[in-house]
Amino acid sequence: MTHILRSPAFLAFVLCGLFLIPSPSEAQALPVPVLRMSEAVDALPASRSDSTASFTLSESGRKVLSGTIKGSTASEAGQDANAEGAFSIRVADPGVGGLISSLFGKKDLSLAFEFKILPMRDEAYFKVTKAPATDFFDLKGMIKKWVRVDMDGEEFYGSTARLSVKEVLAALGGTSGQYPALVFTEHGSTGKEYVYDFRVNPSQLLQLINETSRLSDEEVIYTAAEASRIASQFKAVTGTLTIDKSSYLPTRITYRVAHTDYATSLLVEGTTTYSYGKVSKIKKPSGAVGLEKLLREMEESSDGGRSTLAESAIKSSLSNTRAMAELYYDGNGRNGYKGLCADADIRNVFKSAKVSVECNATPQAFAASAKLPSGKYYCVDSTGYAAQGTKKLGPKTACAR
Repeated sequence: MTHILRSPAFLAFVLCGLFLIPSPSEAQALPVPVLRMSEAVDALPASRSDSTASFTLSESGRKVLSGTIKGSTASEAGQDANAEGAFSIRVADPGVGGLISSLFGKKDLSLAFEFKILPMRDEAYFKVTKAPATDFFDLKGMIKKWVRVDMDGEEFYGSTARLSVKEVLAALGGTSGQYPALVFTEHGSTGKEYVYDFRVNPSQLLQLINETSRLSDEEVIYTAAEASRIASQFKAVTGTLTIDKSSYLPTRITYRVAHTDYATSLLVEGTTTYSYGKVSKIKKPSGAVGLEKLLREMEESSDGGRSTLAESAIKSSLSNTRAMAELYYDGNGRNGYKGLCADADIRNVFKSAKVSVECNATPQAFAASAKLPSGKYYCVDSTGYAAQGTKKLGPKTACAR
């Protein structure tokens, strides 16, 4: 569990979501509607949330990825740890010669899946409903039904997932200090709703994570130096919270998270809306295949078995060559691609294909090609081209179209 709680994904999740659990020791710093909201969450009825988010990833000031995430989740009445829903994710290159294009030969990829998480029963299920078909894998063709993942609830979630909000609040109120991890400012109100702007103090939030982690079987403790470094990477964690006046339940959350680590920066902006009511009991899918069995089926893929795996290895190796070639070009000055084919790192990539690879390079261009088990040739070059055909590369530095 330690590696899960220390992951950047977990921290981003907590920074976006822990404001639903304010600390009682900071009661004077929080508006009464927010405090009452925490009591309402403790007795939360069946609910549904719909989310949209956009993100951009930049490196050294240059955008390298952008994308959108949309999804919905429904929780079971009286068992809000049990949930089901669906999400779709789209990732695209914001410019020419981006990461997705260099690896997959196309500008964008889309993935959609359904899920059921039943931690009270130590079970989780997922089913891919839309997946990218690339030159070297087709995920949808591999996963055609529900897949079951067995998990040890205590190890995966820790006991904190099974505590009530009041118990978590009591733990957070132990040694949380004088300054709140969340600061709320009244934004305004309507006849039916309270509206607040909020901001997160990452260093105080990490202190609260340290305290709540003591409730689980494994403690996750950040040193002062670690907490300071992580907090400094979050340039902004802000948003708006809307609370229903009659029920004190949240109805809408907008958020903005900006994270910078050395030369890489990530910006995520999104909105989540909530509705409450009766949700049918969440049932586990029938006839689900176990994860281990699925992996065996993927390896023994009916479309060619080992030859399909060998073909995938060749295409993957040559696709990796394209990305590495651009790095080589950037660091080789006026010589550009010259010497690329003899580079030790490139040669190691060629070896991973386990077949003979033709490679030609000049300062201005390069191309690499290998024969597939099917008898065709897979070729990549410096124009971004990646495809299979019937012609050998020969002495050229561009693939035959």
